[in-house]
Amino acid sequence: MRLRNILVLLVLFFGMIGSFMAIEGALSGEEKDLDNYGFLRGKIIDEDTGKPVNEKFFVSINNLNYTFLSHFGTETDVNGFFKCKWYPGTYLLYFFPRSHISKYCWDKNPRRFPGERNIVKIEKGKITEIIKKATLAGRLKLLMISKEGDRINPKIIFGEKIDCGVRIVGDSLIDNISGEFFTEGDDFNDGEILVHSLCPDIYNVKVIFDGMGIPSISLEGIVIKKNSTTEVEVKIDLDDPTGVEGVIYYESGESIDNVEVGIGGPIENSDSISASVYTDQNGYYKIIGLKEGTYYVTFMKEIKRLVFLNISPRKVYIKNGSLSRLDIKLKNRE
Repeated sequence: MRLRNILVLLVLFFGMIGSFMAIEGALSGEEKDLDNYGFLRGKIIDEDTGKPVNEKFFVSINNLNYTFLSHFGTETDVNGFFKCKWYPGTYLLYFFPRSHISKYCWDKNPRRFPGERNIVKIEKGKITEIIKKATLAGRLKLLMISKEGDRINPKIIFGEKIDCGVRIVGDSLIDNISGEFFTEGDDFNDGEILVHSLCPDIYNVKVIFDGMGIPSISLEGIVIKKNSTTEVEVKIDLDDPTGVEGVIYYESGESIDNVEVGIGGPIENSDSISASVYTDQNGYYKIIGLKEGTYYVTFMKEIKRLVFLNISPRKVYIKNGSLSRLDIKLKNRE
């Protein structure tokens, strides 16, 4: 899935940056270059036990303005120790675990929490040592539930080929560099998803479903506690009568499967709703859970990341309590 692929690329990217841009991270031969560099070393410990963390962290070295999260720095070993030589100056450090399922959380955002700023001064020929305390993270488990309270398993309902991607965007007093959280898996295919490495706090979360044919759902006031899992039910009405359905096919009658159908609107309302779904083997699609109004509907099919089919957007009016019909007939393939 796209999110998983992006995550893998990010991890590889961070690893390359940490390896090649840490400016010769090892302290072997510290006597060399003492006139040009200073040295930074330290350890990350569990704030509760005082013991070194047993997983890798990235130590990001930033300017004091903190205009963006730098991927220049160094990496801890599996025992929480780090060391590198660096240019003299005053820097802001930012710590985050390398694993997206870490039991520890990211640092608080220093732009919003100035008191949490980790500032160090590196001097020529000197060693600066620091100890960083890591906070145990909380987790969020989302369970897909029907309006009757029954557990929903999308693969049973939609078939084995269903790919229910979900992106989770959250707002809280503690703001990670990205508002989008990484998940254990990036799908809801079994009706359950687990979000790791959340700082303890109260969150407002928006769950954005990719390819399920239902609009995003907002969850407010979710309490995340340290070293525990908060379970939240995401209630979905699979029989919601307000939406749009249709079939995409060629003049010959051949249906077109795996077309991504996206919808956005209502045009008359500033509170925009969006959703997406893929056509099945019969070219059929259905998007539900919408509000009355006029929407734009888009259609696109990709094969190996190349656009195979791109149909111009259509307008459709959706009336409350009914499914509007929007079929798409294309000329036969050559």
